[in-house]
Amino acid sequence: MELGKVVIPSDYTDARTMEISAKLASEMRAFTPNKNEHTGDSLMALWFAFSEIRELVGDRIIMPRTALSMIKDSPPVDTAQQRAEFEKEADKAIALEQEYERSNFQRMMRTFRH
Repeated sequence: MELGKVVIPSDYTDARTMEISAKLASEMRAFTPNKNEHTGDSLMALWFAFSEIRELVGDRIIMPRTALSMIKDSPPVDTAQQRAEFEKEADKAIALEQEYERSNFQRMMRTFRH
């Protein structure tokens, strides 16, 4: 988190998991260091957990190098306009991916119909 990167595990086949991870991602996007603005509850819970883990294990946290190579760089979202544009593009990409997945699922289900 301190490097501006975090992997949010999620299972796209589980609606509840996707809802929770989407909420967390939205709170992360909306976060500003302005102390007058509300930080989302999910993001604060993640920060508390991360801080406690860091306190307990310190530098013993091991990150496999293969996992690090799969992490994408953060997009440039320094301004609210950049963030809004990126979120719009990300939402389009997710919608296309979901449409593709539904199409594959529907195609698969047709093979089981009598």
